[in-house]
Amino acid sequence: MNKNKIVAYEKGHLEDLRDPKEAELYLNAALDDDDPRVFVQALGEVVKAIGISKVSKGTSLNRGHLYEMLSEKGNPELVSLHKILRVAGFKLNIHALPIAA
Repeated sequence: MNKNKIVAYEKGHLEDLRDPKEAELYLNAALDDDDPRVFVQALGEVVKAIGISKVSKGTSLNRGHLYEMLSEKGNPELVSLHKILRVAGFKLNIHALPIAA
C-alpha cells in the first residue's frame, strides 16, 4: 500500500474523530470488542485527534505517560481513563444486559 495513502487516511480519520459524535460512536464500537486493548487504542486515536497537549494539561498526566498508557502495550488504570475521557468530553456508562437463565 502506498505510504501517502496511509498518511492521508490517518489524517482524515483524525479529522473525523474531532467531531464529538463520531468519536462517541468510534469509542462505543471499540468498547464492544472483547479485547479491552481495542478500546485503549481507539481512545489513543481520539486523544491524538483532540491534541495530546490539551489532554495532558487537562489530566495533569505528562505526555510521555499518556503515550505509553494509550499504546498497544498500555494498561491504563480506571482513574486515568476517567480523567482522559472527561477532558475529551466523554464518560463511561454501565448498562444492564439481559441475564440468560
